[in-house]
Amino acid sequence: MSNMITDTASDRVQAVFLKAHCRVLTISGMKPPRGLTKKMILDKASRITGVSYKRGEFGKAADDLQKFINTHL
Repeated sequence: MSNMITDTASDRVQAVFLKAHCRVLTISGMKPPRGLTKKMILDKASRITGVSYKRGEFGKAADDLQKFINTHL
């Protein structure tokens, strides 16, 4: 039996990918991919964690997403 992600729209799955994306933005300062802005990333993280983030708070968002992942997975 293989492990497959079947529900990509669930908050748990999105939290994992958003956390990794926030870490990359914090460490390297990369630009987000086309069609996605830094504000959109923080808005999605805010929707999942319930905490509002100001511009550039990717490290805080990644930490909060990790807490969400630890409690919901």
